[in-house]
Formats: sequence, C-alpha cells, structure tokens
Amino acid sequence: MFHSIYVGRYAIVALLAFGLTGCGSAEEKVPSQVTVPDQPAAPSESEPKDQPVPTEKPEPAPTPVVKTPAPAPPPVTKTPPPTSQPVAKTPAAASLRGDAAAGASLYQTYCSSCHGDGITLGPLGKALQPPPPMHGDRAFMSTLSDEQLYKAVKEGGAAVGKSPLMAPFGELIPDQGIKDLIAHMRKISGT
Repeated sequence: MFHSIYVGRYAIVALLAFGLTGCGSAEEKVPSQVTVPDQPAAPSESEPKDQPVPTEKPEPAPTPVVKTPAPAPPPVTKTPPPTSQPVAKTPAAASLRGDAAAGASLYQTYCSSCHGDGITLGPLGKALQPPPPMHGDRAFMSTLSDEQLYKAVKEGGAAVGKSPLMAPFGELIPDQGIKDLIAHMRKISGT
C-alpha cells in the first residue's frame, strides 16, 4: 500500500516537473517563478537591487528596572505600663479631693481586707498574686493621678490596667465617698 502511495506522489511530481520544463506551447507554460504567499518574493531583475528588503520591526529594548530600597521601619519605642508613668495632675484632680477622715472609715470597711492599713497587707491581700499595691508607698502613689484612682475604685482594677481581682465599688460607694477614699490614700502616702 505504501509503495503505491509513494509511486503516485513521485508520478505527480514528475508530471509537474515535465510541464515546467517546456512541454506544450508558450501560452501554456507555467511561469518559472513560483512564489509562496507566506514568504516575501525575491526581487526580480527588473526591480532595482539597491532598495532594502522590508524587515520586521525590532522589538524595543526592555526598560531597566531600578530597585529602590524599602523605607526603614519607624523606631520601636517601649512604652512603660501606665502605672509607671507619672501623670500630671490636672485642675480636675483638685475637684476629686474629698474628706480624708470620712475616707479612712470607708477604707477600713471596703479596702483594708486586701490593702491592709496601706503600709502592710490585709489578710486577703497576703494570699493574692500579684499582691495588691500599698497605698502608703509614696513612690508608687506619686505615679497615679486622682483620676486613675477614682476610675480604679469605681470601675475595678481592670479598667486601669491593673488586676481584675480588684472589684468595682461604684455600686457600693457613692461618688463623694470615692473622693473621700482618694483623700485618705493621699494622706497615708504623703502625696
């Protein structure tokens, strides 16, 4: 089968070649120049030879990539916890001052079981970890504003970044009573 296909192809090629070589009349001759439509034709002898052959346009050169360094990250600063930063006393702090004698009575009722007398811990305070702060400690108390103390007593320790074991007393002690407690704490700490 393959033999007959190859023979048939060779026969067609031979016939075409024979027809191209001059068999038949001048009108029937196949032109000697066969062009393939996909390829540009070679210049004929009648065309001037000094004209350039059209070529494809060259691709533009790639644009160089310039790498810029990333901006440096901002410097990291460590902010100490709110209790270690001294807080400036504002004019509003004066309005939180109450009666230290009235505050002493409230302190004994609500605070002494944990904070003791402000100098030594109370019975519950000895069992707590971390232990509650000592309100008689001048260095510690000078870092706290009256507003922070007010918020801690009214809303609890967690409200000012302290231990959540410090319960909120806002439901038990009226606003004036909290101001009196602050006055007592300032008296025993000397701040």
